[in-house]
Amino acid sequence: MGFLYCCLSVFVLFTASSIAQSVPPLQWIRVKTTGTTASPALAYAAAGYDALNNQLVIFGGETAGGLLEGNTHLLNLDSLTWTSPSTSTPQNPALKPPARSHSSYGHDIIASYRNGLIVYGGKGQQGALSDVWEYAFNGQFWYNLTVRGDIPSPRFGAVGGGDPPSVDNSASDLLTTFWLTGGANTANDGSYQPVEYDNIYRLQIGGTIAQNYKDATATWTRFANPSASRLNPRLAQAGMVMRTTEGSAKLGLYGGCEGDSASHATVSCAQQDAHVLSTSDSNPVWSSISKCPSARIGAVLVPTLNHLFGDMAFLVLGISPNSNTTDAARLNKRGEVDVLSLSQGTWIRVLPSCDPLSDPPCPVPREGAAVVSSSTSMVGSLGGGGVASDMIVFGGKDANGNVLNDVWILRATTAQIT
Repeated sequence: MGFLYCCLSVFVLFTASSIAQSVPPLQWIRVKTTGTTASPALAYAAAGYDALNNQLVIFGGETAGGLLEGNTHLLNLDSLTWTSPSTSTPQNPALKPPARSHSSYGHDIIASYRNGLIVYGGKGQQGALSDVWEYAFNGQFWYNLTVRGDIPSPRFGAVGGGDPPSVDNSASDLLTTFWLTGGANTANDGSYQPVEYDNIYRLQIGGTIAQNYKDATATWTRFANPSASRLNPRLAQAGMVMRTTEGSAKLGLYGGCEGDSASHATVSCAQQDAHVLSTSDSNPVWSSISKCPSARIGAVLVPTLNHLFGDMAFLVLGISPNSNTTDAARLNKRGEVDVLSLSQGTWIRVLPSCDPLSDPPCPVPREGAAVVSSSTSMVGSLGGGGVASDMIVFGGKDANGNVLNDVWILRATTAQIT
């Protein structure tokens, strides 16, 4: 595994300097599925991890023909086979979310009360959506949550998400918190109108979602109006929600295309700036992180759930405009992972080990991959016990416009390399 150090200033507390920082050993592993059923190629789908059944859950997305998908797909991570649940209930056998892409998603894990994948909004057939659904892992059905409160405007491609699959809030108030900011809606002429980052919304979900009993509640609150200098609205940014304590999180974004309106985001306008906000601050402020990784669109910024590196997030994939540069070559051929330490305020650019049994040995750059982190290994014989933590990657769209259906694991073992 190689390193490309880029230790830079993040908040005003730090000055630019080289800081010794430990990172976990990283390896890309290609997951080769079996069986006669394959998932369709999809970009900008929603994804969740069902730890009860050790399954990757994929919903929605955009197909190779540019159509919106409305089906649910399950990958059993023991047998590595794809199936499709009926997602029906005795009361409404056809109940499921409308087709969409670019939704925001997270987990809702409250013991026996609720255990599922939350999906908010997205880009639907008639434009931006604002509905909230939960896919129940126990029973494999969808439930449409009735929301109340200060409901945000419809949007897709937002910075949003909830608690990771490893968090169970059952010991406290039985509430799951879901965060939302930015994104875009659809104008009358079909263009996309990016939404400002000057409002942070919090959705809190309570109650029960089970096959035989449903009384779940969902309430939106406009949580904060950040007082930092105005962040330019954008499309195709990488967004992060990192839970810090119950009901609080750090929100982050990276790259994308700036602008007040656009028909779509293109790689030519990709940015390389990053910003972080803590919802636990009494006066939340978007703080800029110094530039380091290459500019890109459609990347993914995901907290690592490895117990030794709880303050870190991984920036992976995306498409860079600088196709002839060394930076792009490392992203294209070596599967570069950019590690952000939120406590140190530093980036470290890492070249992970690749999979020698795969061609290509590392995932090709892509926009709109669906990604989920786990605090344990998801595939293989390592099992639990904190030996390794996995991040699973599905699909996306490569630089040539090809929509993909490959599956990869980025594995972080519980060792430290400085």
